[in-house]
Order: sequence, then C-alpha cells, then structure tokens
Amino acid sequence: MASRRMSVIEKNKSKSERGANQLLSILFVAKNYDKMERKIHGVPEKIDGQVARYALDVMGIRMDKMTKEQKHCQTSS
Repeated sequence: MASRRMSVIEKNKSKSERGANQLLSILFVAKNYDKMERKIHGVPEKIDGQVARYALDVMGIRMDKMTKEQKHCQTSS
C-alpha cells in the first residue's frame, strides 16, 4: 500500500510543478511578448530553475549556494 500511495504523491507533485512552470511561463510571455520571435519557445532556464527551487522548498529540501571558489573552479574546467 505504501508504494501505491507514493506514486499518487509523485503524480500530484509533478502536476503542481507543471502548473507552476506553466504559470511562470505565461507571466514571462506576458511581459516579453513584444520582444519575442514568432515561434515555439522552450521554457527559459531561469523559470525552470525557479520551479525546481519551489518544489524543493515545498519538500523541505534546502540547497546550498556555491562559494566564489566553487564557481571559479566550475568556470575554469
């Protein structure tokens, strides 16, 4: 029973993430439609990241920020 309940939780989580992604995408288009080329656009990475952070926050998961040294290492490789 626990594994079945987990799948329902996962399904609901993905629905809410899709909804957040759609909402943020709509707001982005509403603000930037006059600058956008008429074509199919993917979800901007910034919005995708926001949705991921919101989802982690709801689940009580905290993500550390990279230090300056870590960022430097990441860009130098």
